[in-house]
Amino acid sequence: MKLFFLFLIIFIPCSYTTASETQNVEVNKWDFSVYLGQGYVENPIIKLDDLKINVFPSFTYYGEKFFIDNTTIGYSLIEGDNIFFDLVGAVNEDGLFHHFQNKNYTLVNILGFKPTTGGGRKPELSGFEPIERNISYLAGLNITYMTDYFTAQLAYLTDVSGVHHGNEVRVSLSRNLVFSWFELYFEIGQVTKSKDLVSYYYKLKPEELSFLRDNYQAGEATNTFYKVQIDIPLTESFTVIGVVKETRLGDKIDESFLTDKSSYSSSFVGIKYHF
Repeated sequence: MKLFFLFLIIFIPCSYTTASETQNVEVNKWDFSVYLGQGYVENPIIKLDDLKINVFPSFTYYGEKFFIDNTTIGYSLIEGDNIFFDLVGAVNEDGLFHHFQNKNYTLVNILGFKPTTGGGRKPELSGFEPIERNISYLAGLNITYMTDYFTAQLAYLTDVSGVHHGNEVRVSLSRNLVFSWFELYFEIGQVTKSKDLVSYYYKLKPEELSFLRDNYQAGEATNTFYKVQIDIPLTESFTVIGVVKETRLGDKIDESFLTDKSSYSSSFVGIKYHF
């Protein structure tokens, strides 16, 4: 069950489903879906496995003001003709990459060899503490502006879980095209992560380095992404879905010793069953 929700959290769009996008949805009702197919998320953290999954759940609830979209929660503050203000809360994805697998993940495992102190003497390797990061939850203000041609979103979210005390600024543009027998969804955007957030997730701690040194200097980083999705409804309950999302890491994350990729992708091809 843990892997189901890890995939769900990372796989959702970087923009948020808000009250503005649910005006035609029946209120005060829970919706449940199951995805069955081939799901994949690359892990940019060095020597940690990618995530592969074949089935995962999805759930939503929309009230008059309050809404839940999987692990995202929100409350509508202001609803205009084409601009909307919402309070939202969402899981930060950076910490999730450390939870794809359970094993003793240390610098010794990453290096793949046992360092020596010189003179043929072997150091005490128990001094390398496991590299572990907690998952954080962010909350803040999301602004949505809708036109006939695109939807723009701007969100400022800060850590409310006390994990790293950092923040994110998210900006995105999306477009949904509806045809007679399928729908196309496009999204591009960027996520600017504060120095505190980047330092917590991507800088090695002294106890993890033991007697070694790391010259990496954390700083603010901006990830960019694009997402393309196609939905082909078969019946009221079954929909064929194909989606790919590509994320390019910001320079200060890419420079970290803990990352071995400058970008990572996530994808899913399969069937969605709506109850």
